[in-house]
Amino acid sequence: MRELWHFIFPVILSFVNLLNNHYLFLGEYSVVILNLIFVSYAVIYLVAGFILLKKNVWNKNSKIQIIDVQNNLLRKWTLFLFILYVAISMRLFMTLFFDLIQSRFSAGKNQLWVSGILWSIIFIKILITPEILFGYNALYKKISEQKKSIFLLSEIWLFSVNKKIKNRQHGLLKDKIYPELIKYLKDIEYLALIEKGFRNPKKSATEIAKKLEIPKSHLNFIFKYHSKVSFTEFKKIIKTYDAIQLIESGYLKTNTLEALAIKVGFSSYNPFFTSFKEITGSTPQSYNKQQLQVKPNLDRKLVYR
Repeated sequence: MRELWHFIFPVILSFVNLLNNHYLFLGEYSVVILNLIFVSYAVIYLVAGFILLKKNVWNKNSKIQIIDVQNNLLRKWTLFLFILYVAISMRLFMTLFFDLIQSRFSAGKNQLWVSGILWSIIFIKILITPEILFGYNALYKKISEQKKSIFLLSEIWLFSVNKKIKNRQHGLLKDKIYPELIKYLKDIEYLALIEKGFRNPKKSATEIAKKLEIPKSHLNFIFKYHSKVSFTEFKKIIKTYDAIQLIESGYLKTNTLEALAIKVGFSSYNPFFTSFKEITGSTPQSYNKQQLQVKPNLDRKLVYR
């Protein structure tokens, strides 16, 4: 809903323009005033869009190959669209400028064919390369290795309680868990990423808690209040990440996809296929094919700090 606030100003400006066309309450310089306001508004959003894209899209990198490929694709797409948007805006600005000089108030309609050509280019580009419609994959939001942190899964964890604790028992648990929270999270990561503790599909939350040497209530509390994903989703992410590492290490050169699914902890191939595509945005077959076409990165290793 917050995004809708951005439409308030242009709607108000359009309404004022309609009233001014009828009543001329802004005087003889009304067109100049309204044009300047419009241009200022457009320039502000051009600059804001550039800053937002540069910070959140163009500078994004990842050590996971499939994510980095999608980031590069999105980077090129957004840059292409932003450049065309700037070109369309400049066409409109120039039209308004020459209208004022020549006292011909076309409301930006002159040279409209230029915008038509630019929008046609965008449409054709989408038809040729529709990959952009898939956007970011879910895995990037959940596993980010670019942040300098003691946690490999820093994008998953919440280091402060983001929900109001109404349950009295949970309130008591908070006082017990908070002093040990960092240790608990590091232990969970170590068990998941280094010891591969989630490869056994029959291992329950109770057994995981026992392996971590903490009460099950503590584990439940952590995933309720200090994680962006549920315990079940966390296991799917870890297993998929495990599969990605095995594929990149060449596991499928001597093994089948079914064997890979079983090895990382899925009960069968079907749930593995579904989870892999849901999290990465790609099928295991497509990802493996991509690895065969890309020169292996022999220096990449999972390092636990």
